[in-house]
Amino acid sequence: MQSWNQICSRFQPGREVNGGKYRIVSTDEKGIRLERTKTGSPVRVSRAMIEKTAERLDAGEFIVKRTVSYTVAIEFLVILALGSTVEACEQDGQKGYRAA
Repeated sequence: MQSWNQICSRFQPGREVNGGKYRIVSTDEKGIRLERTKTGSPVRVSRAMIEKTAERLDAGEFIVKRTVSYTVAIEFLVILALGSTVEACEQDGQKGYRAA
């Protein structure tokens, strides 16, 4: 897994992600805050959630889509934060993620 500093360095405040749907508000030792650009509604993704997801993937687990979080913005940012260490795939007809 990448270090937390490496992850944070890619998420500078003001950066837009997912085609401008979301904007990074801040990063700190506890997580990453973003907002939905259309509504301005905030979302916080905890460092613990990102690290736990990385651990699950490193252990070889296939993670079904929408089980990281039922909130689309949170799941999107967790997967984006893990970068090239994760890939989208399909297993037994279910879409999800596994370690790259």
